[in-house]
Amino acid sequence: MQFDFRITKQDYISYNLHTLDATNAGKSALMKYRIAIFVLLAIFVAVPELLIKDTLFRIIYAVVMLAFMIYSQLRAKKDYRKTITKTLEKTNTIGYYDSLGKYSFLEDGIKVESGEDKVSLDYSEIKKVCFFEDMIIVYYDDSEGFMMPNSCFKGLSQKKEFFEFMKAHCPGAEAAVIENSDVKKNKTKD
Repeated sequence: MQFDFRITKQDYISYNLHTLDATNAGKSALMKYRIAIFVLLAIFVAVPELLIKDTLFRIIYAVVMLAFMIYSQLRAKKDYRKTITKTLEKTNTIGYYDSLGKYSFLEDGIKVESGEDKVSLDYSEIKKVCFFEDMIIVYYDDSEGFMMPNSCFKGLSQKKEFFEFMKAHCPGAEAAVIENSDVKKNKTKD
């Protein structure tokens, strides 16, 4: 199987957002973000609580800050995703954006050409294969992999066929079908 396609800016942003959801490294980064928000807000709660003498005001202040802390924790993932998107859109350092991709899936392994990079992988090196509505991502590390956006498939049937091919050739890899992703979706042709 061979696939040739162009990686768009939206593909690259989607890849990064999916990696946030689908990998331990992404989940860890989100957890660190949540902890940082919690610590900062805890400081804003603790310092005034020590300085304010009026009991009623202290209680009201504590309740309002606690509500804000809960709200911020619930919004943390959405805010972090927005930060990633803005950063990737603002910078021109997106490595694979607007580059041609060429993936060859041979019996003895995978050959990937994307931009200037050329990588050869054995199927045993694949850690995880994730099927998203707008792409398939093949991870060879906890947070690194290569994306196969819908544009490289002739339709949904070929995408599903490829996913089954990868599951058969990578028996040690985790296979995940992620249907309810928050990432903006690009529809397949089928």
